[in-house]
Amino acid sequence: MKLSNDELVDILCDYISAIDDDKILRKPWVRSFEPYSITLSLKDLRNVLREDQGIPPQCFNIATMCDLGRLPDYRTKHSAQEMAKAIGDWKIVRWNQDVFAWNFIRAEGVANDVDGHSSGYLLLQYMATINNTRGTLICTDRRAMRQNFLVDMLTHDAHAYRKLLPADVEHYLRRITGIDI
Repeated sequence: MKLSNDELVDILCDYISAIDDDKILRKPWVRSFEPYSITLSLKDLRNVLREDQGIPPQCFNIATMCDLGRLPDYRTKHSAQEMAKAIGDWKIVRWNQDVFAWNFIRAEGVANDVDGHSSGYLLLQYMATINNTRGTLICTDRRAMRQNFLVDMLTHDAHAYRKLLPADVEHYLRRITGIDI
């Protein structure tokens, strides 16, 4: 029986989530050197799958550096104005005002993240749609967002340690993406 991509992603994420050895969890799994070095351990990647937490800062940093989630034809640097247009507008009264007092006006059609645990993943998706002429759907399913992000992190071209991943992980990534890892 042939498994769907969603089923393969579930298996891969279950495999990663099941690893419980401290030595293995501390081992680097993702590394990017441009424009500066960022290393992500297996524990960092495993935390991506936790729905009760936001995106780990170093994962967000590497994703914005590598412009994950964007087709190569659409990779560009984004200004603050472009990002604000994509996700909404902040009405700021004074620069030194308490940020919690700022009035956020959500752009039409932007997904709502009630508890804030998915906002980083949503932001990365919206960033990937800026200037994209194709109708890109924004995934709002918490689990699927995280799983897709993890697959993107592990398979991205800027990931210098891709060839060092365990054989089982490479096998599933190859089946999921159709590319040779």
